[in-house]
Amino acid sequence: MRLRFTTPLLMIALLIGAGCSSSQKAQPTSQPNSNGIKVMTQTQAAIVGGMEALYRQLSYPSQAKENGVEATLEANVLINRDSRVEQITFNGNPRQDFATAARKALRNVTFRAGQRNGQPIDMYITIPIAFRL
Repeated sequence: MRLRFTTPLLMIALLIGAGCSSSQKAQPTSQPNSNGIKVMTQTQAAIVGGMEALYRQLSYPSQAKENGVEATLEANVLINRDSRVEQITFNGNPRQDFATAARKALRNVTFRAGQRNGQPIDMYITIPIAFRL
């Protein structure tokens, strides 16, 4: 039986595939279910313990705290198939002290790798990190 894609589903599949490193992309290998329909599943990479675990690791930069400076960063984190942080980048141009504190916290939490069809894959996730007094 043929697998039909609607335009939004195809675009999502292309975006997800673009987030994986080209040398280690997981190839979708779906099997038809009892109705002959091919089903592909995907599980998002995530922080074990959720955002609470991240905020327990986060230290507020002292100079920013003294000056009453707050910020929200968007961290783009590449989690590899072994559940390890491969890369951390930030949207925009955050203050260096906030970026350093966020990087340290992200490297100190445990992640669960994303999966496609039950197989671990490299996956980017975006994590908002709020520094609030």
